[in-house]
Amino acid sequence: MNRNLTFFIGHMAGVSVAYIATIAFFVFGWVSIWSFVTAAALGLIAAWPLGKLISRRIKKDDPTWSARHDAPIPSNTTQT
Repeated sequence: MNRNLTFFIGHMAGVSVAYIATIAFFVFGWVSIWSFVTAAALGLIAAWPLGKLISRRIKKDDPTWSARHDAPIPSNTTQT
């Protein structure tokens, strides 16, 4: 269950990186099939690390998430 957020964020981050790379390639005049392939590769390479990074930041800022156990805090207890 803990990886669901990482997968979801990773997919969004990968697509975002590929889109930004595609636009940057078009701005610099590199318009070919290889620009799309390179942008897709950049998106695939960046997806997992960015997903992990953003997921950890979200969990770190969430008061109902236990970083020590990497699981949600039960609702009937409080964290001190």
